[in-house]
Amino acid sequence: HEQAVKWTTKAAEAGLPAAMHNLGGILRKQGQDLPAAADWYERAAEAGIEESMHQLGHLYETMKDDEQAMKWWKKSAEAGDLNAMFNLGNYLDAGKGVAAPNSSAAVGWYSGAAAAGHAEAAYNLSLICTVGRNGVT
Repeated sequence: HEQAVKWTTKAAEAGLPAAMHNLGGILRKQGQDLPAAADWYERAAEAGIEESMHQLGHLYETMKDDEQAMKWWKKSAEAGDLNAMFNLGNYLDAGKGVAAPNSSAAVGWYSGAAAAGHAEAAYNLSLICTVGRNGVT
């Protein structure tokens, strides 16, 4: 394990995006230096690793930084990640990372994910429409 971290770090520091992503994952899993994990995931995301965007959302959720979680899930969702669309819809509907709950915006993200086959997004969309939250029916 120590050797894997050593060589992954060396590759990440040399600028290899996949290694940056993997190092972020290693640090996140260890749980000892979450800001460093975020830094490596962000470098990987900026280098085009879309999965890093999604993982940043989860990492910031763990770190209780809802605004950053929203930011990265939005980037991931805009890149077509169905799970990020679902997570973004959940946050908007619950009012996490935003000033107030926004079911209308949540419907947009849930709809995109549901149309592409995300079952949980379809279910949450049906719940919003059933109870008519914030005027959504």
